[in-house]
Amino acid sequence: NYGQGLFEGLKAYRRQDGNILLFRPEENALRLRMGAERMCMPAPTVEQFVEAVKVTVLANKRWIPPPGKGSLYIRPLLMGSGAVLGVALAPEYTFLIYVSPVGNYFKEGLAPINLVIETEL
Repeated sequence: NYGQGLFEGLKAYRRQDGNILLFRPEENALRLRMGAERMCMPAPTVEQFVEAVKVTVLANKRWIPPPGKGSLYIRPLLMGSGAVLGVALAPEYTFLIYVSPVGNYFKEGLAPINLVIETEL
């Protein structure tokens, strides 16, 4: 691998009823595909990407924190691989997904504010 690679990042959350939520994984798949095209890399289809994320999350669901205590960070990675070192396209590519439990981004949790949006000045 000579640095040909890209990644996405998304999270899985546990609801009060125990269900697991993913926020728009299709959007992550589309971004990965767009980046792969720009880097001349083959990429999984949107369906393959979403299914791989779901399978990985379900295999690691015990690591998803309780509601309000964090989330499972999901890091899909597409990288050039193979026994070649040089400035050229990789001879093969590897798609994999890492996951890791993470705490809340904000120490005290979310503190939403109310906003008013005006479209005319």
